[in-house]
Amino acid sequence: MDILVHIGLSLLVAFFLGLSQRDMYYFVGANIIDIDHLLSDPVYDPTRNSFESHIIHHNWLPVSFVSVLLTLTKYKWFGLGILFHFFLDWISLPI
Repeated sequence: MDILVHIGLSLLVAFFLGLSQRDMYYFVGANIIDIDHLLSDPVYDPTRNSFESHIIHHNWLPVSFVSVLLTLTKYKWFGLGILFHFFLDWISLPI
């Protein structure tokens, strides 16, 4: 899924949840996890499976575990943002 779609949907969810501006920054800022796409050639390929080809996405289980732990801290919206990002990647996997 395109990063702009990730950011747009994150903004939409943050708006509907009524997040404060700071919490919205954390939730939407979690899309920084896509920085691992810069290590790929080409950077964006809509047919590529993010979970198999990008280093951070490939290690989704430990990253998800840390994200769940983050939900227990004041950075809960960052952790939930990462989990939301992985969910969006999962539902857009090529068939």
